[in-house]
Amino acid sequence: MKVFKNSKPKIFLTIGVLVWAALIVFLLFNLVTERMQVFDEEQSVLSNYATVESYLDEIEKVFSIAASDGIQVIRVTEPNCDCNFASSLHWTQLQNQYSEVEFFEVNVQALDEASLALVPSTPMAIVSDSSGQVLYAGPFSDANYCNADNSLIEAYLNESLNQRYSPLETQGCYCKTQPNRL
Repeated sequence: MKVFKNSKPKIFLTIGVLVWAALIVFLLFNLVTERMQVFDEEQSVLSNYATVESYLDEIEKVFSIAASDGIQVIRVTEPNCDCNFASSLHWTQLQNQYSEVEFFEVNVQALDEASLALVPSTPMAIVSDSSGQVLYAGPFSDANYCNADNSLIEAYLNESLNQRYSPLETQGCYCKTQPNRL
């Protein structure tokens, strides 16, 4: 009889721990999926530009991207975006790894209305080649966390890709830009 009395608290403790663990997993899953969205969720770019090339040409013009000695990367961020943290770690990693690349950072609050209209979500990367042609505009990565494992821009930085591209349907941790807040 004594063995059974000692087993009951252990069973309740085990059940309690399992319920607690399941609750934590459920809450973490909800937190992660809540932050996931399509980069251009409202399809504002696709509705305003017939092709990706015309969108990238407009970015080049509006952001006044000029020729330089090499590849340029502009990181566009919004101050209160929860997704900036992971993007910042990836940004620092890229700066350390690609010292020959010129890196610039722009806060959406510093953008005029025409520039802001070209930024559906943040954090956003704009990559141009040495001639000043914009090759890429879109998220740094796909998925919930920005890192080298799911980087969308690293192939441009190591010059293994020079195709013009803008993955507007990519899902990840992005903050929708609010154009009417200016």
